Amino acid sequence: MKKVLLTLLLALIFLISACNQEPNEVTSIEVLQWKSDEKIETITDEKFISELVQKLETAETSSTVNMDFVSPDYKLLFKNESEVLYELGYYKKVMKFGVDGRYWNFQEDEMIGVVMELQTEE
Repeated sequence: MKKVLLTLLLALIFLISACNQEPNEVTSIEVLQWKSDEKIETITDEKFISELVQKLETAETSSTVNMDFVSPDYKLLFKNESEVLYELGYYKKVMKFGVDGRYWNFQEDEMIGVVMELQTEE
């Protein structure tokens, strides 16, 4: 009886901990040159990534569908281990496309109102 209860307790603890983990948590951000896709660096600073993702998820956005503008400096690949979760363009300087920001969701044609700078060595 004790073995069964212990086994059930361990299984319950495992299930609870598995449910509390975010399956699509960003573990790294790959920084690529926009035009050449040359890899510049990989950001793995958990605190920086967490803060940036939180800001991106809660920021105002503005449509860029009918705008003509220069391409971003970088392409960012937000990854969980080796899986790419999403991609954004990044401008070194703050752009004013309806909102002030550096991050462009090119798949949705939206400028994201976040001005937080990347911590790149370049």
